Amino acid sequence: MDGTVEPLPFSKRLTVKKAKIFSYREGFEDSLELCLEEVVKSKGRQDALQRIRYLLGLVKEHKFDRIKEMLGALK
Repeated sequence: MDGTVEPLPFSKRLTVKKAKIFSYREGFEDSLELCLEEVVKSKGRQDALQRIRYLLGLVKEHKFDRIKEMLGALK
């Protein structure tokens, strides 16, 4: 071994931009699956809306907590 690093085959290389898009797509798919599951479990339109709004609130709360942590780390 002479210390050189061989590049990965093209199919296994992901640029940062492509990795973010891939991650976003996976997250979007996961969120739609969760919403669909909640709609199926619900007893009607209002129940489905309430379930999805509750989940959205949890996600936003978690996002807000992460932002607070980031801002605290910047101080």
